[in-house]
Amino acid sequence: MPINPITLDKIEPITIKQIEYKVIDRIVHQIKGSQIQRENRKKEERFNKEKQEKAARQFGFFLSKYNLKFQYKINEDKIILKIKDSEDKELIEVEIDDIDSLFESIKNETGNIIDMKG
Repeated sequence: MPINPITLDKIEPITIKQIEYKVIDRIVHQIKGSQIQRENRKKEERFNKEKQEKAARQFGFFLSKYNLKFQYKINEDKIILKIKDSEDKELIEVEIDDIDSLFESIKNETGNIIDMKG
């Protein structure tokens, strides 16, 4: 179970499962929002492959806590990412400009969801 049951021992297992589903839904929603921002936003800074690679590894580790599989490919000015669930069903495949900012916004939203439910 991705959420530590020791720290949440007074919460019903069904509530923990609902939190997990909300987090996964929020991740997919944030990624779709990032794609829209990409289409509407001009390049403000130069694309940094090393920074994006580091953020992609961190993002992959984060997603593994929710039993999500993460694949990515970094091109010259964009990242193509694919997320699958534990049964290898594709949840989303998208091109984005900045995985670092996407990862930060997802971490913030995830914390907000857990705070509201907890």
